[in-house]
Amino acid sequence: MLGRKLSLARVTWRGATWGALFGVFALWLVEAVPMIAVGAGNAAVWLVLALVTAGLVLAGFFAGLLLRWLGALPPRHRWIVGTALALAVTLTYYAGTTAGSLAIFVSGAVVLGSVAGGALGSWFWRRRRISVAVFAAAALGLLFGLRWFLVDGNDAYVASPEWAGDAKALDAEDPSKPGGFAVKTLTYGSGSDQRRPEFGTQVAEAFRTASVDGSKLVEQWTGAAGWARTRYWGFDAKHMPLQARVWYPDGAGPFPLVLVVHGNHDMEEYSDPGYAYLGELMASRGFIVASVDENFINGSVASNTLGIPEIFLQKETDARAWILLEHLRTWKAWNAREGHPFFGRVDMHQIALIGHSRGGEAVSVAAAFNRLPYNPDDANLRFDYGFDIRTVIAIAPVDGQIHPAGRQTEPRNVNYFVLQGTEDGDMLSFHGSRQLERIKFTDERDWCKTSLYIRGANHGQFNTVWGRSDLSGFGGHLLNLRGIMPAEAQRQVAKTTISAFLEATLHGRSEYLALFRDTRTGRNWLPPTDYRNKFEDSTHRFLATYEEDIDLTTTTAAGGSARGENLDAWGEQWLKLTWGDLDTSAVVLGWNAKKETPSYTLSVPAAAAPKKDDVLVFAMGNMGETPATFTVELVNRGGEVQRTVPLRLAPPIVTNVYKASFAARVPKSELVFQSFEVPVNGSEVEAVRFVFDPSVAATVALDDVGVRTPRQMAR
Repeated sequence: MLGRKLSLARVTWRGATWGALFGVFALWLVEAVPMIAVGAGNAAVWLVLALVTAGLVLAGFFAGLLLRWLGALPPRHRWIVGTALALAVTLTYYAGTTAGSLAIFVSGAVVLGSVAGGALGSWFWRRRRISVAVFAAAALGLLFGLRWFLVDGNDAYVASPEWAGDAKALDAEDPSKPGGFAVKTLTYGSGSDQRRPEFGTQVAEAFRTASVDGSKLVEQWTGAAGWARTRYWGFDAKHMPLQARVWYPDGAGPFPLVLVVHGNHDMEEYSDPGYAYLGELMASRGFIVASVDENFINGSVASNTLGIPEIFLQKETDARAWILLEHLRTWKAWNAREGHPFFGRVDMHQIALIGHSRGGEAVSVAAAFNRLPYNPDDANLRFDYGFDIRTVIAIAPVDGQIHPAGRQTEPRNVNYFVLQGTEDGDMLSFHGSRQLERIKFTDERDWCKTSLYIRGANHGQFNTVWGRSDLSGFGGHLLNLRGIMPAEAQRQVAKTTISAFLEATLHGRSEYLALFRDTRTGRNWLPPTDYRNKFEDSTHRFLATYEEDIDLTTTTAAGGSARGENLDAWGEQWLKLTWGDLDTSAVVLGWNAKKETPSYTLSVPAAAAPKKDDVLVFAMGNMGETPATFTVELVNRGGEVQRTVPLRLAPPIVTNVYKASFAARVPKSELVFQSFEVPVNGSEVEAVRFVFDPSVAATVALDDVGVRTPRQMAR
């Protein structure tokens, strides 16, 4: 038997048991200490911590019984090994990492701890030289693993000083600089918040708000977990407060209204103060900004750290959206109430919603709900809002947490801007690009939608409370934090682009739209890193979107045709992201290095031909690992060819979210589109031809080929 081969002295086994116990205890501390640091004021956190600890010990006992076939292990040691296995299962359940990475760390800590402890025990018994050598080797292994576990990472973020090339800088005022208004602040809320005096006793009478009944829009605010949540906050789902921090200009107004909402985070570590940098900036530039408190919907530190679903509220995204609309109802009442401090000072025809993470999906849902008479899943909940929400901005949003009436959310006729970082340890996929694809423009007003993909940005640094690590506990130590750009640089991106988008869409400063058509025009304002931007407005007339049929030779514009030459790949595909679909179809074109020049040509029917001053637009994404160089030829009906200078499509941005690939098996990059624009000199364009450099093999996705008519953004 294996036990006879490992017939070690009792003192050796005793040392091995203590060593293994130390390894398991150290791993558990990695989880427990952050819980206590954040949630010490919540009795439920202590209760959950105690129950899970007891559960691990009990699970270890039963797992040890299953290990009896390992006759070499004494009973107590089997118990410790079983506890380690139970801990591995627990960590795997919540951490978002693969079972393989956790197995390596947990088994490594237990095995090396056992060896070190056993060697130390043997030192007191006999064979001291061998014991010292074994102990030293095991201790070095533990120290090396501990060092790797605790350091911030290996692949450091490096700026890209040449990122903008020779692009011309936009001749406009820096949108990240404070404007001309002095900024005032206040808070509004229930007046009875037992956790935060700024929403409790410090709220002025004019800004005290009534609670709202959100019980129809959340699940799991029931039972023991619901009781614990109610006990912590002092209210239940039927009495949700309307509370926010406000930054506003010292002036008569009226000023556009901007609501900002956070996403899911430890509810004990309040998220709403984390957007003060945006509130102060935008208030100085003539906007009223309210950072909305929805912390009471978030998961507790116990659930966020341990992944216990019973403590999470379920299907709460619609509640996050609905609460925003209830806040707008409050602002509308204040603006209309004579004698109120905000009487007549709010421009209720110029409203924007900004959301981060789950809040990033909630703002899109709110924009959709805003135009509905009833909750699409329950007509017993009447909406009837109809606010003039003109702009929606999503920061690293989730997508697909909610499907109203079983469908994807498709807001219409709203300006939309989404930001996403490459080093996001929470949202490993650019889900906001899916929402971008689904937004449609169906009326005659001026609208636009745009995205920005930012190398080096993570999830949390957009909020000053959330910080640098996007995962807590064990999972957080697997992230490559050195690959993240400095916090101030990341927030500079947010300040510049969010301010510019609000100025363009709510203040009518259309000159800032150039920043979203080509990010390089912001070279004087933005940190030097790599960006990918996609832009579309309501003037776009599409020649080919690749969603009309399955015929490769037809185009969206009736009468047009497509032709490929010298291509090794030519097909239309429904595109994928790291997680799920991109929600758009495109043509995929690929070629190997060869002498023949590959090309792809779209014939342009007369009805779809560009008009004077129109611009050819298209989006292209690199699906390979090498840059793709190409030119665009506009062929006039007389045979004259307008040829661009060579254009370069950079390869996908390689991400380094985790310290090592075994920590989480996720792709190093994903497909992100880049917009291009080509001026049309003259008219009568008969064909558009993409001519690719044949010297380097590449594969690209081409989508949304059409023309844009430049015009001013109307307010």
